[in-house]
Amino acid sequence: MVSGRRILNVLIFPFLLFLSCTPPQSMIKDSLDKGNLYFEKGWHEQAILSYSKLITTLKNKSDPNLATAYYNRGLAYLMTRDYDKAILDFTSVIRLNPEDAQAYHCRGTIWHRKQCNDKAVNDFNRAIEKDPHTTESYYALGMIYFKQNNYGKTVEILSKAIAINPNFAKAYNGRGHAYMQSGMITKAILDFRKACDLGEQCGCIMLDLIAEETRQLTYND
Repeated sequence: MVSGRRILNVLIFPFLLFLSCTPPQSMIKDSLDKGNLYFEKGWHEQAILSYSKLITTLKNKSDPNLATAYYNRGLAYLMTRDYDKAILDFTSVIRLNPEDAQAYHCRGTIWHRKQCNDKAVNDFNRAIEKDPHTTESYYALGMIYFKQNNYGKTVEILSKAIAINPNFAKAYNGRGHAYMQSGMITKAILDFRKACDLGEQCGCIMLDLIAEETRQLTYND
């Protein structure tokens, strides 16, 4: 049995869709592999052409690889900042597989980049609904609330992400900033220290800034 794999980006979890053993499997695998190779080399336009060829071949057919091709092409469009086409592709993935949490997450990411935050929040919530362990969707949702100055909601959302993954460094850092903005300095320091210990440099920087500010206040007194 051959398999066509999804391209991954920094926010997407590993995922494989296995191909069936019906013709034309060799062509399907070649098209996906070629597109994936182009994507990994940064040749996103060539990747789009490969995925598009496969989509044309599989369109209107009941083949799970069609969703993979749309998904991978959506990521390629995302990398080229062709957000409208990326949204169409991830919407096609959702139409073919309404339970696909990754597709909701990717589409939410694009809505956020387009500053359509209500749509982004909806998609991140749908991603969480489909996969309650998708910590990146919790993080993205928390950051939207942070930018809206809703620090209480930020803490609530990022705390859920940390409960799922106690080693999620970015979530500690983000929650630390929310605590900081809320005047909860002690809690912020604890989160920044945890983030720093887990390798998140922003947490280390914030610890240094707080320490320096404390020294300045002590000196001025």
